[in-house]
Amino acid sequence: MNTLNNFEPGHKHPCLCGSGKRFKRCCLGKYSSRAQNDAFKEFNNGNYKNALEHCRHHITWYLLCHRAHTIPFLSSGMPEAEELLRIDILAMADLVDLLHLCYFRNNISADFPDALSFLEHAISDPRWNVVINYQKALWYLVDKNDRSNAYQEISKIDIKECDYAEALTLYLDVVPDEISFTDKQSIIDRIIQNTTKESYILQYTIVKGISFCLIGEVDKGCNIIESAINHYKELDEHSIYGDYMLAHALETLGELRNDKHLIGDAIELYKREIDANSYSPSGLAMLLKSIGDCYLFISDYPTAISYYESSLTKESNDLTRVFLSRALVNNGKLYECRKMLATLKIEKFNDANKYDYAISWAILALLSLEQRDIQTAKARLKEVKTSDYLFIRQRDNYIIELLELTAKEEQSFIIKALGKLNRYVTLNPNFFGIGLNINNIIEDIETNKSK
Repeated sequence: MNTLNNFEPGHKHPCLCGSGKRFKRCCLGKYSSRAQNDAFKEFNNGNYKNALEHCRHHITWYLLCHRAHTIPFLSSGMPEAEELLRIDILAMADLVDLLHLCYFRNNISADFPDALSFLEHAISDPRWNVVINYQKALWYLVDKNDRSNAYQEISKIDIKECDYAEALTLYLDVVPDEISFTDKQSIIDRIIQNTTKESYILQYTIVKGISFCLIGEVDKGCNIIESAINHYKELDEHSIYGDYMLAHALETLGELRNDKHLIGDAIELYKREIDANSYSPSGLAMLLKSIGDCYLFISDYPTAISYYESSLTKESNDLTRVFLSRALVNNGKLYECRKMLATLKIEKFNDANKYDYAISWAILALLSLEQRDIQTAKARLKEVKTSDYLFIRQRDNYIIELLELTAKEEQSFIIKALGKLNRYVTLNPNFFGIGLNINNIIEDIETNKSK
């Protein structure tokens, strides 16, 4: 039987993990089947340097297994060998996701393309090329905030034939031309069909429901989300990420139906996640922000402020400050809200986040009735880029209302306007839920795929 050391590179050759170091100075004597679990543990404890080392050790172990077992098995011509190759590709794709996270958190993202170029030759199969192209596109989008080059990379993949869920999700995010609702639904359905993880099925069924809401079919969209919630609840086994997505689904459905009971259920699940699991600082920050969002929706502004501020102690995030500003202004702290919004750096915000930012200015203007706030809010709303019917309608309504607003408007008008503001402010789901979640990191920690 083949042993892994027979397939090791020479001591002076580049290490299989893509670090650029010689094998003897990197993974020699350190690779193991347990390294991935160690990597997740270190990552969730915020020890990103150690997590990177363990991740590299597991990549080397897996590629040695691929060389020792899968490649010889493929030469036998047995159909089972193709299934083993498919498992290898998916397992390595997950490992490269984790590698990307580690590079990002260690502030060495600039080196990640070199690692990808080396790993490009790790597996000889067109499906592996899809994984590499996806990772290159993701690096441009997340690390470089370059949507144009991200689209160029993802366009190297035949999207019509693609069954790699992560690539499909990224394509939906960066495609520069508006695609039809039917085509979008087709891609979402393929994402759902091509993942075996129930947490991802839940997430993208929510996306499907939200997409119907965005064209005005709110009842149908809500029913889709509700069915996804009920399906996930009935499962015998849940994952960490799936339980987070369940809370997010309840929050979303609660907002769409204006149901405070559902929001309360979401709050309890978010709190349970914090108590029951060990998260990275970024993961904790996300959970705390989500709880703040829930309290903001039910108008408990002091509690919302408390959770947003707790989130910011875990991780500085300007989007969290966008929503904190809403809690502040609704709690009567207009000066603090204005100061916060004026100092935020939104250059790296995507279109959805810029929309959130514009809405926060609109809320401030409607409450302050000051001309400077009104003019700023109108300008920000006019800058919003969106093709979704629901957002276009909402944005245009705000612009009209702000154009007509004067300092003599009655308070009842303001209350009426505010009642419409918070309804759909969190419809766009977090994009990086499948495989890689750069901004809001919660991992599905799974058992190592063994040979």
